[in-house]
Amino acid sequence: MNIIHKKNKIIDKVLEIQTYKENISYRYLNFVVRYNIENNILLYNVLTREMVSLSDDEINKDESIRDFLIKNWFLVPADFDDIKFESQIKGMIGLFERKSQSVNGFTVLTTTKCNARCYYCFERGRSTINMSHETAIATADFIIRQSKGKDVHIGWFGGEPLYNPEVMDTICSILDRNSIKYTCSIVSNGYLFNQENVEKAIKQWNIRKAQITLDGTSKIYNRSKSYIYKDDLNPFNTVMKNIRRLLEAGIKVSIRLNVSKFNAEDLCDLVDELGREFHNTSNLTVYSHALFELAGFQKKKESDQYHAELYLQRKKIEEKIQQYGLSERSLISGSLLMNRCMSDSSISYVILPDGHLGKCEHYTDSRFVGEIYNDTIHQESLCQFKERVPDFPECRECPSHPDCINLKVCEESTLCFPERRKESLDKIKRQMLNTYEEYKQNTLKNTEENEAEIQDTSTESC
Repeated sequence: MNIIHKKNKIIDKVLEIQTYKENISYRYLNFVVRYNIENNILLYNVLTREMVSLSDDEINKDESIRDFLIKNWFLVPADFDDIKFESQIKGMIGLFERKSQSVNGFTVLTTTKCNARCYYCFERGRSTINMSHETAIATADFIIRQSKGKDVHIGWFGGEPLYNPEVMDTICSILDRNSIKYTCSIVSNGYLFNQENVEKAIKQWNIRKAQITLDGTSKIYNRSKSYIYKDDLNPFNTVMKNIRRLLEAGIKVSIRLNVSKFNAEDLCDLVDELGREFHNTSNLTVYSHALFELAGFQKKKESDQYHAELYLQRKKIEEKIQQYGLSERSLISGSLLMNRCMSDSSISYVILPDGHLGKCEHYTDSRFVGEIYNDTIHQESLCQFKERVPDFPECRECPSHPDCINLKVCEESTLCFPERRKESLDKIKRQMLNTYEEYKQNTLKNTEENEAEIQDTSTESC
């Protein structure tokens, strides 16, 4: 047996070893995922973050292995309450984790205006305004006060954030003058990333990563985005050139493929095109995301058949992305998920173009928690963003439950269907595989280094 990934550090310190009891039937904890690979069996405890590799003989015949699995909570009594155990574990971690006294994450909407007219946009029908120069100054001052001298991260958002780049200039220059260390990322359609803006992204805005959405090949993309520029007959080509500019400038690019059953086949063709265009590009990743069902202008709860078909289509897309080496190589994290996103995080705010404070970029004209002009936060509104959806019946036996948090303010969280659970399990298994492969590479490297040292010592002795 080999320990491929160690337990979470806090859990390792505070969780007692489980004692074996005779005449009791044991089963695997519901949060243990099994993955067969290379004549080995990987067992990953999603709750404790420990993963081990076993042979068939070890798992079936070796009593010492059984004892290890019981001691380390892979195996539990048949009548064990897994959900209660998870709650107790997370409660302990919450007590031991250091609480930050400063806010270090800010999502800034420079504007709610956009140069594209996507049919699925969740902001359709809402008021459209630009952040003013005065509000940009107040935004920078608010960031300085809240950060308390610590490093911060700014995520530029919109609308299309580059539709109002002057406020980005203003905010960054004020932070620079006040010696605030910061990094930035941006969510953009990519159309306005001309050479000038790419240079500013590097030299002035300190942008490290850009997320750009593509809805399909040129035919689908151009119709879906419906840009306001009538003289550009192929905006898709413009965006592809701009992606190349960003990559060559050293900025990481994450391409998001918005998937519905109407464009899934075309997205497979797009992945082929991306694979040819950006082969062996280390700072590019591609991933797919199903279009929101219940957020924004066009709310529609889809059928079970739709979910089943879309899951298979997305799986095909993701497999193709992996074949081209364009997927993000995620590993098992040593940390447990204690909050879902910025909404229920205590260290982040959304700053809207008019100076209101929010907790989620999906709420641009409601559910405010304060303003940038003072440091008064409406605690009742803040708490609403942390309210969780009660567990679904399926949660009790779902292996990804420790990594699943559903919030009442997120309408998509009210949905749980078999394909969503399958996607979560697929993600866990990819992390297991990637972590196992990295373990093997590190083991091989250490072996080669040790052999080289022995060889050097032998030569010196002669």
